[in-house]
Amino acid sequence: MADWLRLRGLVVTALARKYDPGTVETDWLGAPIYFSGYTPDESRQFVTAAGLSIVSLQLEPIIENGGATEFLWLVARKA
Repeated sequence: MADWLRLRGLVVTALARKYDPGTVETDWLGAPIYFSGYTPDESRQFVTAAGLSIVSLQLEPIIENGGATEFLWLVARKA
């Protein structure tokens, strides 16, 4: 994603909050979807190694399908 951004451009995305080598949820909003992810520390390392400056990286709680969960929201800037 760093290559897609203009200088000082921002990327805003939700990341996994824990390591997941890969799982398929068979009915996510009516279709199957593949999920995978890394720990927050690993995600931080990947983002900075790509040359982006982290503006914000924080867990945000939400209610999904009637249950509480969290997503790791990233805001990063191309320096």
